[in-house]
Amino acid sequence: MMGTKNKVAPCPTSKKIDFDAILEHIGPIGKWQWFHIILCNMVPMAAGMAVVTFAFTGFVPKYRCLIPQCENLQNATYFGTDTNELNNTSLSDYVKLSMTKDKCTKLEPSVPVGSCEELKEMLIKYESESRVVTCDKEEVIFDQSIVENWSSHVRP
Repeated sequence: MMGTKNKVAPCPTSKKIDFDAILEHIGPIGKWQWFHIILCNMVPMAAGMAVVTFAFTGFVPKYRCLIPQCENLQNATYFGTDTNELNNTSLSDYVKLSMTKDKCTKLEPSVPVGSCEELKEMLIKYESESRVVTCDKEEVIFDQSIVENWSSHVRP
């Protein structure tokens, strides 16, 4: 017996399986099969939604603090391209002077200032004496050049 190997009998080739007969015996897809199909596809659908969600929630728009001496909340833009007729300086010059690395804060002179020009002079002259002030949430200006209005793309 040591020298003999177990041999597997070959499959008979003359007997064919009728797939249509098997499907007829099993029947069409029922409630139980649909339950399993849905259950098996819930994990990939949840993973796909997690990936796609980042496309809508991951974008951080550019933002900065309002400069109340130079603009008001109703007409303020992120870029501030309005030009002052008196000295031909744009609002962006004031924004650059008053911005800090943290976008939720701004530099403010230690003394009260009435106009944009005074603000610019005080920030240049007394830069070391300027204090860092945190903006209120109502005073944050966002860049709306990419998304102006989300409801304009929604159809009823």
